[in-house]
Amino acid sequence: DMPLSFLTQLHDSEDDVGEVSSYLITPDLHQNGISVPDEVSKAGGALWCPHFSEITAHDLARARDLSLCVAVWTVNEPEDINAMIDLGVDAIVTDYPGRVQRLLSDHGFRWAR
Repeated sequence: DMPLSFLTQLHDSEDDVGEVSSYLITPDLHQNGISVPDEVSKAGGALWCPHFSEITAHDLARARDLSLCVAVWTVNEPEDINAMIDLGVDAIVTDYPGRVQRLLSDHGFRWAR
């Protein structure tokens, strides 16, 4: 079975205007004091996919406390990829997998053959 997952984007993007995915859902994660990892966990989620620009070390630590897997999206620029590697997210979604692989290698990650 595929784990229940939640993709979140809190900041409005002009590219999303008119998209069905931009409709407000409950709970309103824009409210002050809302912990997105807590809401994902309460809803039964196992995987949280925040936009890379919206994850903080605090939220990642909370997600870890809740045993959530965290995959950030769409991380394309080297400085952003490095920041996500340094933060320690579980997965990076990108349009440039070779770039991510090279940067992971630069950080000492190795793959078994």
